[in-house]
Amino acid sequence: MTFVGLDGTHSCVLSFDEVAFLGFEGGRRGELIQRILQLYMRNYWVKDGILGAVIHDLFTVLCLTHPEVIEEEKMVRCQLQTDPEHYGQTKAVEGKPNVRAIMKINHRKLTRAWLKTIMSDKQELVDQVFPEA
Repeated sequence: MTFVGLDGTHSCVLSFDEVAFLGFEGGRRGELIQRILQLYMRNYWVKDGILGAVIHDLFTVLCLTHPEVIEEEKMVRCQLQTDPEHYGQTKAVEGKPNVRAIMKINHRKLTRAWLKTIMSDKQELVDQVFPEA
């Protein structure tokens, strides 16, 4: 089992520039995603002081479909919390590892994978604007 927790997904923040590029070059789909992400970015700024957006589910899927974005992982033992206050949360505990935990994601590789997936007809432009580091 692979687990991509908040530690992993918070290691990447989609910037205003990356989202604007998608809106400018991604056609109608890109414009729609940009408009949606503007709401996320506003909330992240107001609530957390983060200029950008952390899209947890998207980042998790990209880790599974593009494993090259994973920068750090480790085997850990996770336990699902069942007490009412923490119900559904996972917690690392002592013992034999039972999950592969993604701890850090490479921002540049994740951004490139995301944009190339959405803008499959503009791969060369993505390479030009966001070259591999």
